[in-house]
Amino acid sequence: MDGVSLLRRQMSYVHALFTEAVRDITPGEWIAHPFAGGNALGFIAWHVPAVQDWALHSWMQGVPELRTRLDLAGINPSFAPFGMSQVDADSIGAAVSSGDVLTYADAVLAAAADVFEGLTEASLDDVPNIRVHGTRLPQHRTTGYLAEVDDMYDLPVWRLLAGPCFGHVREHVGEIRLSLQMMRVRP
Repeated sequence: MDGVSLLRRQMSYVHALFTEAVRDITPGEWIAHPFAGGNALGFIAWHVPAVQDWALHSWMQGVPELRTRLDLAGINPSFAPFGMSQVDADSIGAAVSSGDVLTYADAVLAAAADVFEGLTEASLDDVPNIRVHGTRLPQHRTTGYLAEVDDMYDLPVWRLLAGPCFGHVREHVGEIRLSLQMMRVRP
């Protein structure tokens, strides 16, 4: 199996795991913080497709994120998918619904298919001009965002996609599942 096929398959697999986990979140759990200092599950759920969208579109290609073109309540806050305050993260989680997050995730997966179609094994080693791509919008110039991406500027395409396809987002799917277990066993 080639690298592009692996990325495509892993992203589809993680999408299925994500969908299953998000469908299991109740409205009360959606806005709850499973532990002190942790993010609300609604924010974490939004963050998963948002970081995929960001990597596939803004960071890799220098085009606006898909969320800017979707008519879904709360999906397009004026923040990058990370690097904001806890208060801002909470406001995002409270503003989005699980149904809209799942619709967003489906749209990101469909858009990813187009990105993967344009990739070759050789292009996986290309290094996009992410110093320009990743900082052109106002939300991509905040202190918190810039601190988060500081070590990502010279990454090749394969590494840029590995996080949203199976690394970083898979960790968040596990975080959602574990958080739900923790919240449901509390007395």
